[in-house]
Amino acid sequence: MDKQVGKALLTKYLKGTADEQEKSLVEQWYAGMSLDKMREAKGEDYERIKSEIWDAISVTDTPKSLYRYAWVKVAATIVVLLTFTAVYYALNYSAPDNFQLATGDSTTMIKPGGIGATLTLSDGKQIKLTAASDGELAKESGISISKSEDGFVVYEVKGETAHESSESTHILTTTKGETYMIVLPDKSKVWLNASSRLTFSTQHRKVKLEGEGYFEISKDKRPFTVETKNQTVQVLGTHFNINAYSDEDQIKTSLLEGRVRIITAKGTRELSPGQQAVNTGGKLTVQEVDLEAMVAWKNGYFKFNGSLETVMRTIARWYDLELDFEPNAPKEIILWGYVSRSNELDMVLRQLERTNKVTFAIQGRKIVVRRAN
Repeated sequence: MDKQVGKALLTKYLKGTADEQEKSLVEQWYAGMSLDKMREAKGEDYERIKSEIWDAISVTDTPKSLYRYAWVKVAATIVVLLTFTAVYYALNYSAPDNFQLATGDSTTMIKPGGIGATLTLSDGKQIKLTAASDGELAKESGISISKSEDGFVVYEVKGETAHESSESTHILTTTKGETYMIVLPDKSKVWLNASSRLTFSTQHRKVKLEGEGYFEISKDKRPFTVETKNQTVQVLGTHFNINAYSDEDQIKTSLLEGRVRIITAKGTRELSPGQQAVNTGGKLTVQEVDLEAMVAWKNGYFKFNGSLETVMRTIARWYDLELDFEPNAPKEIILWGYVSRSNELDMVLRQLERTNKVTFAIQGRKIVVRRAN
């Protein structure tokens, strides 16, 4: 996954679709890499990439742009060079080991999360999907439930009786450190992020979401409905992401393709691709959004662009951790960057400490967050 992040950034740069922060990251990487390391790299023609990047820099900017990092705002915002190290690791190089976590047992590595979930059937039977074998898991009311070779659950209607039988409700649950994908009876696909819960009908196109999910809804004349804490999303066939964690102040619905309608007690809004509806206590506002960041979790990486407090909650869900912010912890600083979700925890925290604004202490499965001295 690390190499995917690096390739994606380089591709965006060469196509001219990278934003200013991403451009600065690639230019910094280019300026800092030695020819020897470039030649040692395997599996990719980095000499060619270097040449193409240089050509792109020459066309789009003056030479001094290689050394301009004015996008690092020291005032109210601190932009973390997480991205630089993400690309650094993506190209299989070793970052200088100059930064140490404040305290903790360095011999105990906290691993990243992975694929896993629990499926609860209408009769209360629970199936731990990580341990379950591939193949059919259960049959219920004319519907076959199976686990694919790729490790996700598929619901398949078998015969007409499935449409005529009484409604059943199933629940797919991920804990901290788990993510999972399911194909519903209508062939819609749902990816669940960590610490999430999807309650769905086997007969109707209606689900309830707690946590975060990415949806690819199959086209059908029947509407598909997603309910969260205080809103309803209505769609026919579309791709969208909903972030509705109970420990976040807002519910965010981001549309990648098609159209959706968001309904709350205080109003209704429709979204077009590239837009995000922000639900704050039922009040809806619509804004343009970085879709790549919204679905980065589904694609195996974090793309941070928010406060330290928000970023740490995201990290805690994936690594199955508890958070303890000391009173002086700089919760308000803004972090921006890419980090692979396959990295071990200490690697992620080291990159955050490079801001020189925050330090961490690992105590078992708890992270203590402190302001750096």
